[in-house]
Amino acid sequence: MDDEPRDYNAALKVVRNRTAKQPAARAWIRENLAGTTTAVQLSVTSTRMRFPDRCWELTLNGERARPDRPTLPPDMGVVVGRLVALSRGETPPSPC
Repeated sequence: MDDEPRDYNAALKVVRNRTAKQPAARAWIRENLAGTTTAVQLSVTSTRMRFPDRCWELTLNGERARPDRPTLPPDMGVVVGRLVALSRGETPPSPC
């Protein structure tokens, strides 16, 4: 891994008999993770895991992550596809 984000579809699994013992952590899991498996989008670099559809970010050792290195030039197919989807009212941008 490096500082160029790589995007994945992933699943978070909550193992019921290993759920957190702290009430606040249990409440967070109950509120944010549906059922035992939750599908998420994931963007990963060497110092950060970002969940763009959930507005969550985890960093290495809790320290500030290095800035992402953008992919240049941008993939025009992705840009055009995003603009078409927005013009149709599909998939609003992330609120993060």
